[in-house]
Amino acid sequence: MKTSLNGGCTCGEIRYQAYGKPKHSLICQCKQCQKITGTGNSPQMAFDTKSFTLSGDLKYFDTIANDGNTVSHGFCATCGNPILNKPAAFPDSVYILIGSLDNTEIFKPEFVVIGNSGYDWDTIDPDLKRY
Repeated sequence: MKTSLNGGCTCGEIRYQAYGKPKHSLICQCKQCQKITGTGNSPQMAFDTKSFTLSGDLKYFDTIANDGNTVSHGFCATCGNPILNKPAAFPDSVYILIGSLDNTEIFKPEFVVIGNSGYDWDTIDPDLKRY
């Protein structure tokens, strides 16, 4: 899928555009993503940082991932909408949270990460690869 994706926060303070083909599309079920999104998972698409532009000022909150690396979570400072993640383990990538896209229908997950932290009530396609 080659594309240009637009998105942003609820209040409109943050806007972004991602160009080209995503590196991958995933669903994360780690406990940090569950807390940040307020649900059982965090659907995300990874893009090269060079193909991503952002307007507005994000507020960042850092957590430690299951692998011990830092993940910086970017939120709108005004409305609190989670927008993206920047894992230190992948410094050339930005992970867009799918709920922040203008058109969420484009998202097609390829795999699930940290699936062992998922909940029975959070139904995800059982045919997706799990890591």
